[in-house]
Amino acid sequence: NQMRFTKEQFNRTYQERVVVVVVVAVVIFVVVVVVMAALPHERERVAHHVDLSPAGYFANHTRFVQAAQINDMAGLSGVNPFVPVQEGENLWNIVGLMVERHLHRVPVLRSEHELVNYITQSSVMQVVHDNIHLLDESIRTKTVGVRVPYLVSPTDSLTPTGSLTRSLGVLIQELKLGRYEGLVIAQDTDRAIDIFAIMSQQGISAVPVVDESRRFIGVISASDIKGIGTDCSLFPRLSLTVIDYVAPIRQANLKARYPAIAVHPSDTIERLINKLAATRVHRLILTDPETSHVLAVISLTDVLRYLYQSLSA
Repeated sequence: NQMRFTKEQFNRTYQERVVVVVVVAVVIFVVVVVVMAALPHERERVAHHVDLSPAGYFANHTRFVQAAQINDMAGLSGVNPFVPVQEGENLWNIVGLMVERHLHRVPVLRSEHELVNYITQSSVMQVVHDNIHLLDESIRTKTVGVRVPYLVSPTDSLTPTGSLTRSLGVLIQELKLGRYEGLVIAQDTDRAIDIFAIMSQQGISAVPVVDESRRFIGVISASDIKGIGTDCSLFPRLSLTVIDYVAPIRQANLKARYPAIAVHPSDTIERLINKLAATRVHRLILTDPETSHVLAVISLTDVLRYLYQSLSA
């Protein structure tokens, strides 16, 4: 009797376990069926609400960019530190400061906190161009004020020294002026956002653009970031190719035409200065006259350094 009871108890326990396993299996099966049935609808819902295309990706980040404040961005580039001078400072000293500290602009203060002007490399180059025959004396003695481009009077009667005259006639190819090694060059099919990222990573402000034959066709610079609009509403445009991105900017600023910013090794320093002053660009691209391949990038800093060193010799 005891053996019969034990056997019956075992059979009952076994049956209960089988029932539990079957119930669990059924539940799992039902859950899987429900999930599989809902998955296509979920995919459709996600695809409807989230655009995973490149343009959609940038559009999703527009709100973040629009919310950024000046304090969030100030100093991020790590270049062109704030190095002010007092009003009345000697212009020659400011040129030396630009050359030695690699400054693109120098703020002018009237007092400790009153900003009255900015001396830019472009304004100095304009002074050089407009007063080339007076440069040796005038740039050393004039002081800076609010109207920097008119620091030197055209009526001054100063005699240039022979050293500067010879310096202006030197050919670019004789000086190796500019940056030849380690150039960053963009293909016209590269995305604008990728080139801007390279500029930020390498601390450069402009990149030459070439076509499929490596011929120079233009430049994209840090200032072209304005293409996203003052309210950043055009932020998705960064997903465009370099050429498509800069096209409307160049049409709005016709002075930055591509042929105007290219120079050749046989050009003189004086011609270089004339082009920089006429175009108001911050660098010129040295190209091979036969192939139009990029040889070097010559910046305002390079030219100012050459003039500063020539006049200081």
